[in-house]
Amino acid sequence: MRVCHVIESGATGALQMVLITAEIQRGMGDEVLIVYSRRPGAPADLRALVNPGIQLAHLRMRPLALHLAAWCWRFASLLRRWNPDVLHFHGSRAGFMGRLVAGRRFARRAFQSTHGFWPMRTNLSAAEHVLYRALERFANTVCPAVYVACSEPERAVIAREIGVPALLLENALEEDLDAARGRRSAPRLEVRRVVTCARVAEQKDPALFADICRIVRDERPEIEFMWIGDGDRRQRRMLERAGVLVTGWMAREDALRHVAESCVYLSTSRWEGMPVSVLEAMMLKVPVLCRRAEWSEAIVRDGVTGRLFDNARSAVQTLLSADSAWRRETAEAARTAAGERFSQARFAADLARIYRQAQAGE
Repeated sequence: MRVCHVIESGATGALQMVLITAEIQRGMGDEVLIVYSRRPGAPADLRALVNPGIQLAHLRMRPLALHLAAWCWRFASLLRRWNPDVLHFHGSRAGFMGRLVAGRRFARRAFQSTHGFWPMRTNLSAAEHVLYRALERFANTVCPAVYVACSEPERAVIAREIGVPALLLENALEEDLDAARGRRSAPRLEVRRVVTCARVAEQKDPALFADICRIVRDERPEIEFMWIGDGDRRQRRMLERAGVLVTGWMAREDALRHVAESCVYLSTSRWEGMPVSVLEAMMLKVPVLCRRAEWSEAIVRDGVTGRLFDNARSAVQTLLSADSAWRRETAEAARTAAGERFSQARFAADLARIYRQAQAGE
């Protein structure tokens, strides 16, 4: 088949999933094209990360007000020229715009992977929710797509909001993560570094991360809090004032090394689909401490493969009481569970299944 993947951003965990998907399909003999947009934090040279057999096309999308018309025109030209058998959209914005351009010609040959569907956001007003739902349903009328959810909570939201069933394709992890784990120094007996890897944005709740940092460092000032990433300047300054080391964007290999050398991975995200960074921490045998939410409960078995917290105080209590025995046992259990559940072999089998189901009209 000729498969065209369309992604809004080249700076998120969704990009990792697109690259993994494209590599699997290339290995199966498919012709693969990735249409992407750049934003701060995207790899400087995406071509260096992609197999030469996979084609790339950069279509600028941001800022949307300036580039919307040009993006639609260029994407329409690309579709005529490349004539794919399957279109696979990743993210709500790319899916909405792409389906309007593709039209009914690609009905049932279009897949929509939401990677954290918009109704899961907790910061939408009632009016915004109604508007987004109307736009999503309109796009799906113009170009009916097969929705692909990355988690069970996301699949339930799609069915409720759009009124269509969704197929489940849980995320997978790169197979070279063991290289980063191999560079990890000997486990520390005490918690010395708490890390997260994310864009500094409201979704990730940096204010809660900063609160946890302040409380912990008041009692244990030797503990370092590190935020790998960048984003909103105001929120970045707030993190830094609280004592968090904000590294800015860095090469993926360096980010994985910093995570692997940390003692606890802390996620304060309000909403997610299935965050790759948390899965990577589990595979790197770094204990994860996540905010209690639908997304985290779908990944972490509380008390077994990680810990869930309800507020800053409960997170602080876990961090201050996290002895080496708990961290070692949790890390081993998480590594085993993640290795089985998020393997590329499982992902490849599920990917082939959903494509077959769609082609068979199921």
